[in-house]
Amino acid sequence: MAKKKEETKISSPKKNKVHKVKELDGASKKKKNAFFYSTQELLIVVIVTCLISSVTTAAVLYFKNRSENAMAYHRLNDDEGLTNFVNLYADIVKNYYEDVDKEGMINAATNSMLSFLGDDYTSYLNEEQAGALTDKLDSKYEGIGIQITGNIVYTVFEGSPAEKAGLKKGDVIKKIDEIDITVDNYTAITDRIKEDKDEFKLVVLRGEEELEFTVGKDSIDMPVVEYSLVKDTKIGYISISTFSNSGPKQMENALKELKEEGMESLIIDVRNNTGGYLKSASDIAKLFLEKGKVIYSLESKNKTKDYVDDTSTSTSYDIVVLINGESASSSEVLAAALKDSYGATIVGQTSYGKGKVQTTKGLDDGSMIKYTSSKWLRPNGECIDGVGIKPDYEVKLEIDEKTNIVIDTQIEKAIELLK
Repeated sequence: MAKKKEETKISSPKKNKVHKVKELDGASKKKKNAFFYSTQELLIVVIVTCLISSVTTAAVLYFKNRSENAMAYHRLNDDEGLTNFVNLYADIVKNYYEDVDKEGMINAATNSMLSFLGDDYTSYLNEEQAGALTDKLDSKYEGIGIQITGNIVYTVFEGSPAEKAGLKKGDVIKKIDEIDITVDNYTAITDRIKEDKDEFKLVVLRGEEELEFTVGKDSIDMPVVEYSLVKDTKIGYISISTFSNSGPKQMENALKELKEEGMESLIIDVRNNTGGYLKSASDIAKLFLEKGKVIYSLESKNKTKDYVDDTSTSTSYDIVVLINGESASSSEVLAAALKDSYGATIVGQTSYGKGKVQTTKGLDDGSMIKYTSSKWLRPNGECIDGVGIKPDYEVKLEIDEKTNIVIDTQIEKAIELLK
């Protein structure tokens, strides 16, 4: 516990205590007054000095920051290529024989500049593309909270307006607002929900009963984690479709429920998961690793930094991670962390091999630039870019020649190893 600082106080002598003192002569009185005034002056000097010091420090920091920015702008002003570009832009806007789409021209120049870098992961996204990317990574959308196949409700998301209204899996949507739904217009359901409305009237068939619901619209967190116990085993199975902001919490809930059901080992499936937020993969890894274990390292232009588990949460399950050629980016981060720092077994086929990390920067017009800012390294120090992660057991999916149905031999191998 931190000790309370002692405050120095200057207090007047107590008036009710009587002291017998000798009468002071003139010289002694003068000396006493001199001491008293010098103490006051000292206090004033100390206070003034502190104020000056504080102001000076703030001023130094302010002007240092201002100076650094000024130096940056000064360097830009001295860049002959940039000066030529600005002059060319001004000349075209002023003298081109037709009106110029200035915004479009700047966007094209930005796109060309990023394309020049020759990096597949560096690009310019217009407002629509930027919004689509953000929605995908955030796994959010505006809707009522259902997934449908045709006009049949396949999934009702937990906590969604649809669940609160009373819709259930298996309900058959017969009508939305004034639109009758038939085999010829299933898309009318999603088209209607996308419209700028706050609520919808749905008529559904549940068994033999026709029911009517009023369903609101909200921002919905898409489920990105599916889980269950493998039939007749104590092996948990968790599939992660993308690494969204809500992914770690969903993963935590899945582990909790599987543990309550008696899970003793675990399969984590990131096949066909093309990535998402690096932080999401890192936070999921922290649910398993011991504190201090390396999750990944970032190698930028000037330095390499290790990122380690800083939590007290860990597990001791035997884990098999399923990967394939479409497992990329954050999927590979999680697989590598579990392999190198946990001891998990990898089953499937060599992963995609995306070992670069992108930074996004939103622009004022709603567009976005996305550029590579670093490479990430496995805990064992390897960069997997263009190489991928090779599984401990390479297993290809098989197809039943008679039924033409895919046999998931990869998950079969995982179950075999954990049994």
